[in-house]
Order: sequence, then structure tokens, then C-alpha cells
Amino acid sequence: RRHTLSATTSRDNTLVLWDVVTQKAILTFEHGKVVICCAFSRSSKFIATGCQDKVCRLWECRRGRELVAFTQHEGIIIALSISPDEQHVVSASADKTLRIWTASKGRAKAVLRGHNHIILACNYNA
Repeated sequence: RRHTLSATTSRDNTLVLWDVVTQKAILTFEHGKVVICCAFSRSSKFIATGCQDKVCRLWECRRGRELVAFTQHEGIIIALSISPDEQHVVSASADKTLRIWTASKGRAKAVLRGHNHIILACNYNA
């Protein structure tokens, strides 16, 4: 059966995946600092996390394996989104930039600047 997943981030430096049917934790993803935000891919195969360490990470949900770390932000990651085709991750940061990452490579495809303050939310629509 397919799990109906939910995810939480915490000041305890973790992201926890939950099965909402059984109300039990499935996996815990350890981080070095506070995890601020997360976003599922459309298929729920992947989840992205944004952290106080200024790194955005892409994880495989099934095994809890980190696939890639996006490390070019100069501020904490505030918000994330994954493209519907799961090829890109978009991250908003306290450094006032929105970065579009190629999911498989860990490189920024684009850096969007224009806000005068911290970016609080982002979304990817294709």
C-alpha cells in the first residue's frame, strides 16, 4: 500500500516523515542545524529541506538518503519548492535571492534578485 505522507521540520535539527494513516514516524533525516522548511516532489519520491546552515538538500524519501546538497546561498533557507517534473528545486533565502537548481547536479541554473528583504515564500509552476 502507498503511504500517505506528511513531513515536519524542527529545532532538533531533523525532518521527520510521518504516515498519516498509522500516525507513526517512518524516517528521521538528521541535519547539522535547525531545519527551517521542506517540500515534497509531486510523486513523493523526493523531499527537499532548507536549513539554518544555508544549505538546501534533496533527499530520497524511501531510504532517507541525501542525494545532493545545494550550497551557494549566503543566508538561511526560508522556503522551497520542487518543479512538477522533479528536475528543479527552487529555494528562497534570507540572502534575498531565489535560486533555481538543477536537481541532479547541485548547481544553480539561475539566481533571481529583486527583493529588498528576506524572501518568505516561493513556488514552482510549470
